[in-house]
Amino acid sequence: MESATHPSSTSAQGRNFPLVMLRSLGSLQLAILLIAVYAAALVAGTAVEKLHGAAAAQRHVYHAGWFVALNMLLAVNVLAAVLARFPWRLRQAGFVAAHLGLLVLLAGCLLSWCCGSRAILPIVEGRTAHQAYAEDNPDAPPVELGFQVRLRRFRRKLDPGSAMPSHYSSRVDFLDRGDPPNVLREGVEIKLNRPVDFTDPSNGRTYRLFQSGFDGPWFPGQAMFDHHAGENRDRGHVYMSKLSLNHDPGRLWKNLGSLLIIAGIVMVYYVRLGRRSAKNCRLTANSRGLTANSRGLTANSRGLTANSR
Repeated sequence: MESATHPSSTSAQGRNFPLVMLRSLGSLQLAILLIAVYAAALVAGTAVEKLHGAAAAQRHVYHAGWFVALNMLLAVNVLAAVLARFPWRLRQAGFVAAHLGLLVLLAGCLLSWCCGSRAILPIVEGRTAHQAYAEDNPDAPPVELGFQVRLRRFRRKLDPGSAMPSHYSSRVDFLDRGDPPNVLREGVEIKLNRPVDFTDPSNGRTYRLFQSGFDGPWFPGQAMFDHHAGENRDRGHVYMSKLSLNHDPGRLWKNLGSLLIIAGIVMVYYVRLGRRSAKNCRLTANSRGLTANSRGLTANSRGLTANSR
């Protein structure tokens, strides 16, 4: 004979179902699995970038739909882990701050993926340029900038005894595209690992310009020199500098998320340290109390011994 399910137990299971789902989605086992897959994806992206270039890595890994879905799954796991522990206690402040920082960081990454852009701006020495070309889609139409960049000078240094460049940089001017003689910023040096930020006056977008590469040098008598030098044929050589333009609207949120993660880790450390110190103080107080009690018992035993004598 089958036993009937009690209505109260059924209603209790229904009330507990959201909490069970939250704990499952925010479980440590799922987090470990997602982190392992994430690490494998980063290794794959690094390998693709080394073998086929940064554009291929962006196209097949970092900007691919499956990688975005992986980020969203990780965000669901983090959010569920935080909500499953609600209401939070004061000692959980570090845990909550670190996990909220992860969510803000992932939101910034999603914003960069949806609304960000990367392009290459090639400029020949002595000339100006206002058209950039998408890194991950060479067939896409050029990006029209609301300003012009004039390359004053390109500098390159070689490693001693080799033809490998150890350093290269571009000195540029930012010009108003509607009024080219109007210089918006003058004599800006863009170096390796030292990017420069500039806001497009036409739409308010902020671009970060990196020194990404170069072509040349070309010398008088070479076809590329005649093609690129134009009116600047009195130059001894000509370079083409390649600047990478990065518009990243999620940069602020990624920085804020990183700060929250650091703050959360620090809070967790000091909360644990404080709890450990409090526990040690209680143990010390208890041991002192036991010592005092033992001394009292010893004194009482001595008194009893004296009385018996």
